[in-house]
Amino acid sequence: MFGCLLVDMGQYKKSSQYFEKILYERPNDEKVACIYSSLARTCRLDGQYERSIYYYKQAYDMDTRIQPPRLISAARALNGLGIVYSEQHDYNSALENLTLSLKLYRKYRKEDVK
Repeated sequence: MFGCLLVDMGQYKKSSQYFEKILYERPNDEKVACIYSSLARTCRLDGQYERSIYYYKQAYDMDTRIQPPRLISAARALNGLGIVYSEQHDYNSALENLTLSLKLYRKYRKEDVK
């Protein structure tokens, strides 16, 4: 995805603008949660932690509300939240989100094996 390439190049502002444009143009697209996660990562790397937390929470909510829930994507959002909280030195919140992320990964693996 072009936005991810911009992030890899350190072009965080351009990447954010790209992802926000997609959200504006396609608010009901099935991949909106993925865009929120990408935007959250961009904001985290740019030091915009509060925005990053907001977007990761949006991604998580969307991934868990649909049927069937997207467990891997939801786990990635929680993992991202854990990283953001860790970078802010909020280790209790980081541990909580990382633990929930691990539980979702394990749940997914059990469902995948069946």
